[in-house]
Amino acid sequence: MHACPHPINIGSDRQVTIDELADMIIKISGKRIEKKHDLTKPQCVRGKNADLTLVRKVMSWQPKISLEDGLEKTYKWIEMMYRKCVKRA
Repeated sequence: MHACPHPINIGSDRQVTIDELADMIIKISGKRIEKKHDLTKPQCVRGKNADLTLVRKVMSWQPKISLEDGLEKTYKWIEMMYRKCVKRA
């Protein structure tokens, strides 16, 4: 492995809006959540994606699972950890 003096992004290089990301998480959670948009606040970031150029070059790395699958696995893990903490309390 090569040493790299810079931070390396990992994640999805698919651009997703914040609204789309919220929809994905709401669907994964199975909860009934109503989104509310506060248009009086700054509207700077419309979407986000990772630039994977450096990680591909340095480590030949590429995502193996979709953003939706990764979010679902993460959500389930957090939910499981939360339930364990609640049981102990």
